Amino acid sequence: MAPTLRSAPVQRKNFYLRVDTLKRAQKALGARTETEAVERALELVVFQEDALKAFRELCEKGEVEDVFGHYRRPSS
Repeated sequence: MAPTLRSAPVQRKNFYLRVDTLKRAQKALGARTETEAVERALELVVFQEDALKAFRELCEKGEVEDVFGHYRRPSS
């Protein structure tokens, strides 16, 4: 994908990736190109991390009832 004026800086990278996994990801993400598939997959990981961070912060403030006990800090 060519960089645009509004996009973040882009740098060429070279990776060894499993072709079958890349093709499955490309199809699952509806990406037109392999580059687009990798970009979308990375964006999903970053989004997930941001969402989990926000959720943990809400749990720490006591604003969410953690009924499964996943986000309780171990007692010291």
